[in-house]
Amino acid sequence: MGTTSFLVLFFVLSSILCSAEIRVSSTTAHTVSLEWDLPSGTSAADVAGYHIYRLSKQVGTTVQSRFTDTNLTPNSSYQYNITWFNKKSGKEEVLSDVISTRTRNSGVGRVLLEWSPLNAEKYKNINGREYLTSPSFSTLLSYRHYRLRAYINPTVTGTYSFLITFSLYEFCELYLSENDQPSGILIANTTKPQSSPINLRAYQKYYLELFVVGGVREVEVGIQWQADKQPMVPIPIEYLSPYDRFNGRSVNITEAFEYATLTHPRLIASEYRFAWLRTQVKVDPTVAALFQSIKSSADKILTQSPVVYEPGPTRALDLARLVVTRSQTLGLVYNVIGNLTYARRAWAEIEAVATKWPDWKFEEIFLTVAEMSYGVAVGLDWIYNTLTESQKTLAFNALFSKSFNNAIGVYTGTLYPPKDAVGPFPYWPKAYTNWNFVCNGALILASLATYNETSNNKQLEFILEHAINGIKIALETFAPDGIWYESPGYWGYSYFYMVKAFAGMESSLGTDFNLPLAPGLATSMFSMMSTSGVFSWTYGDSDYDATPSIPELLWLSQRYSHVQS
Repeated sequence: MGTTSFLVLFFVLSSILCSAEIRVSSTTAHTVSLEWDLPSGTSAADVAGYHIYRLSKQVGTTVQSRFTDTNLTPNSSYQYNITWFNKKSGKEEVLSDVISTRTRNSGVGRVLLEWSPLNAEKYKNINGREYLTSPSFSTLLSYRHYRLRAYINPTVTGTYSFLITFSLYEFCELYLSENDQPSGILIANTTKPQSSPINLRAYQKYYLELFVVGGVREVEVGIQWQADKQPMVPIPIEYLSPYDRFNGRSVNITEAFEYATLTHPRLIASEYRFAWLRTQVKVDPTVAALFQSIKSSADKILTQSPVVYEPGPTRALDLARLVVTRSQTLGLVYNVIGNLTYARRAWAEIEAVATKWPDWKFEEIFLTVAEMSYGVAVGLDWIYNTLTESQKTLAFNALFSKSFNNAIGVYTGTLYPPKDAVGPFPYWPKAYTNWNFVCNGALILASLATYNETSNNKQLEFILEHAINGIKIALETFAPDGIWYESPGYWGYSYFYMVKAFAGMESSLGTDFNLPLAPGLATSMFSMMSTSGVFSWTYGDSDYDATPSIPELLWLSQRYSHVQS
C-alpha cells in the first residue's frame, strides 16, 4: 500500500478516536486559518506538537493550537486533518475528524464603481473608477451615470431577494445575470425596489449591476439581500468580488486601453476618491488629524524653492525622490481643500525639472529617471485640471524626451546594451531586484498618466507591455511562501512602486493584469512584517527605520481581503 493510501486509511479508521474539534477561524482567497483545542483529557505538557495535513499531504508542523495554510487557489475546496504527538505514549494520534472548507474568490471584499457623463454610451467614455469595500456608495459627483458592478458568490444554494436602498428618490435599476456575463435581467428599480425571489446556486458566480443616475444632490445608494426568509441585510462584502471585464483571461495592452479612464486624476486616486476624502476630513477626527499633518508638510513646501539641478547620480536620485514627495503632498492637499496655491507650487516643481534639468539620466543609474518620471506624472495627473494647454504640453514633452525615450532605449537594448559584468545596472527590466519594481513600476504609472494626451500612444503601449512583462519576472521571487531575499528596506522600496503600479492600472484601466496573483505575493506582507521589529540594524545595504511605515500594505490587505492585517 502506498504512503498516500495508507494515510487516508489511517485517518478514516482512526476517526472514532478523535479527541478535539478543528475549526476554520478565517479564510481568504489564498489562505485557510485553522484553530483547535488541546486533546481531550490532556494538558499542554502532554503535547509535543501537531502535524497538519491537507488531504493526505502534510503541509505544516506547529506546537501551537493554530495554523495558517498559504498559497492556495481562490474559490477552491480543501480538506484538513490534524494529528498530535503524545509525549506519554510516544505515538502520533489523530486529533480531529476531517474538516472541509473553501477559499474565497480572488479579490473578494471589493466592488467596482464606474462613472461617466450623463450622455455617454453604455460602458464607454468612463470618467473614472473606484474599488469600494461596501455594496453602497454616495453620488458625490454631480450629473453622472454610476454603475456599481460586482460578482456575487453565494455559499448556500437557496432563494434570494434583492433590495435597492436609497436615501432620496433617485433613478436606479438593478440587474442580475444567470452567469458571470454582464447581460443581466432587470430585477428591481426605483418604483419596485425589491425583486421577486430568485434561485441561486452555491459557489456560482453571478454578475450584479446597480445603475444610478446622479443629479446635483448627494444620495446614498446600496444593495441588500434576503436569503431564504432571513432578514433583509446589506450584502456581506465577503460574498462580492469586483467585476473584471476581461474575466481573468489574458488581455493585450491595446485592448485594455480601449476602456481607459478618460479624465484626470486617474493615478491611484480618482476624483471620486478625493471627494470622499473631503467628506472624511470633516467627519472623522482620525482622518482630519492625519490630513492636518500632511497639510503642514505641504505648507512647509510652499516656503521652499523647487529642486535645482545638480550633476552626479547620487544627488540627482535624492532630488528625484524629493520631487515625488512634493508632488504627492501638494497634489493631495490641493484636491482636498481646493486651494490653487498648492497646485501652482506643484506646477513650479514640474516646470523646474522639465525645463532646467538637461536630463534625468545619470550614467546607468536609471532609478533617477524612474522616480523623476513618477514624481512628474503624479503631480501632473493630480493638478491636471488647473493647467493650461501649454503647461500640459511642456510636461508631457519632458516625460517623452527625458524618460520614455530612454526607457525604450533600455527595453530595446540600444541604451546600455547588456554586458557580461555582474550587476543590476543594464538589466533592471528583467532583474530579480528592487530595481525591477521601481523602474518598471514608475514607468507604468507615468505611461498611464500620459496615455491619450499625445499622438504617441503606441510608444506608451510598448513601454507598458515591457514593464508589465518585466515585473512578472521579479514577482517570481516571492514564490512559494512570500519570503523575499532582499532586506526590509528594499522590500518597502519595492512595494512603494509595485503596489502603486497595481493600483494605478486598476484605477486607469480597470484591470491589474492579475499581477497580484503571483504565487507567494499574497502572504509576502506577513513575511515582511515578521522581519521587522522595534529596533533597526544594518542588513543587506538597508539600515531600516525602527518604526517602518509602509502604507502600501493597506492596499494589499484590501486586495487580498486580509482583514486581520
